[in-house]
Amino acid sequence: MPRSMTGFGSGSASSEHGAISVELRCLNHRYRDIKVRLPRELAFLEPVVITKVSERIERGAIEISLRYPERAPAHREAHVDEALAGQVVESMRALKAKHGLSGGVTTEALMAVEGVVQIDERPVSTEGLEQLVEQALTQALEKALKMREEEGLALGRDLVQRVDTLLELVDAVAEEARKMPAIYKERLQGRLKALLDDVSVEPGRLEAEVAILADRSDVTEELTRLRSHLEQLKSLIEKAEESVGRRIGFLLQEVGREVNTIGSKHQSLLASRLVLDIKSELERMREQVQNIE
Repeated sequence: MPRSMTGFGSGSASSEHGAISVELRCLNHRYRDIKVRLPRELAFLEPVVITKVSERIERGAIEISLRYPERAPAHREAHVDEALAGQVVESMRALKAKHGLSGGVTTEALMAVEGVVQIDERPVSTEGLEQLVEQALTQALEKALKMREEEGLALGRDLVQRVDTLLELVDAVAEEARKMPAIYKERLQGRLKALLDDVSVEPGRLEAEVAILADRSDVTEELTRLRSHLEQLKSLIEKAEESVGRRIGFLLQEVGREVNTIGSKHQSLLASRLVLDIKSELERMREQVQNIE
């Protein structure tokens, strides 16, 4: 069965690098349109996210939101610039001797001098973050795809039922078409009688006129193609293992063309009503197909 284009999934992963959460929403779209929202620290992973999603989803508008609320603390190390500290101490002693100042050089005062104590900060490994994002994204993808498959199953069943309904309507149109030569003959006889009153008409001439009318309104070829399209459509829906939305849409267009031709050729009231029923059912199917990948 086909897959729906709507779905939602979420995922999360955590390690010593922090915690990542992902939300993935899928909506209807004619093509594949992926939009990613990432924290500044994860912006470099956007191509990775797009590639991973593209491998699993062929059509639809996909919105992906990643959050990084629990950031791992950066690795920090402090060290003293001893050369600079020695220069500061010597400078302080010289200043003290020159101006006759009292007191000694304290450790607190020395450490307060800019540059004496330096903090080296090493960022969290980007490799670790990439693994977290992939884990959380995989979870979200699996859940969203499962939802799309479940909705697609329901859509597929509905479409198959509608195809069966269309085939029944086509059979009814075919049955009505078989009656048309007799109907044309009756109509023609009635018109000739009204126009010519008691003047007789050669039977051969009447049959020839009926044959011409019947040939002009013959829909045998259209009905044959119509049944073929509907059978292909049913098979495509039941055996779908990939993105089939566009192919289904194309077949529905072909079905619509044949139905329009039949409607323009057929002249009976019942056939016209049946054609309208077919068109109505086709319109419902087109609406459903808008949601199939």
